Amino acid sequence: MPSFRARCAICTLFYSLEDVHVIPCGHTFHNDCINTWLTSHHPHSQRCPVCRHRCGRHEVVKAFIDIDETAEGAAEHATDQLEHMRRELVLTKADALEAQRDLKRKVNDVRDEAARLLAKKDREVRSVNERLDKVTKELADVNKTVQKQAEQIKTLQKHADVDKSLQKQIDALVAQMKTVVQRRPPPPPQQQQPLSSKQPDVKAPEPQPRLARAPLPVAAALLNRRMPEKELRRSLRSASVVATARLTTKRPEPPRPAVAAGPAAKVIRQK
Repeated sequence: MPSFRARCAICTLFYSLEDVHVIPCGHTFHNDCINTWLTSHHPHSQRCPVCRHRCGRHEVVKAFIDIDETAEGAAEHATDQLEHMRRELVLTKADALEAQRDLKRKVNDVRDEAARLLAKKDREVRSVNERLDKVTKELADVNKTVQKQAEQIKTLQKHADVDKSLQKQIDALVAQMKTVVQRRPPPPPQQQQPLSSKQPDVKAPEPQPRLARAPLPVAAALLNRRMPEKELRRSLRSASVVATARLTTKRPEPPRPAVAAGPAAKVIRQK
């Protein structure tokens, strides 16, 4: 397609004969360039990009130019086309480089964002693991405490069972003692001695040795719960035997004082 040596004032590219448009001020542009220029401005501020003359989109007119095609014109046309292609290649290369830079920038941004998110997730996972370890240790401590308390409860239950058994034995021993006391015969009445004018000095009877009191194994068992059960039973049996012996054994009566000879005694003898 024939062309002429003229450039668009907007894109600075050469014209082709099929794409030359003119506005009322006489300046020529590509159709897309002038339409884009006028569309990007307000209708009241649409002016020529060269001379600032007011114009509108409806005033853009296509220009028809006739050029005689000769050998010189064909060579010039080929040169123009080559230059045009070279310029388009440069522009395309520049656009490609710009797009490549944008792509690299976006890739770097995405990579940085991914690294930041990964580091954040790593910190969160580490924090969760630390909390999990802490909770696990606390749970282990709680389990140990529960086991110790369960053992203490079992021990206390055993002590309670021993206490119940001891209480039953104590109740039986008390009942046995009451029965023995009730069956014991009352002491015989003492005979009155005749009075005399002069009573001789009577020595007080010597105190009889008392039976040794049995130890209190029951009280010791209640105060000290660590005493073995066999020893407790043995102590209870010994205490029962000693208490029974104390209640059933008769104490010797004290000697009666001697009455001195006198008139009252003679009278009694005569009677």
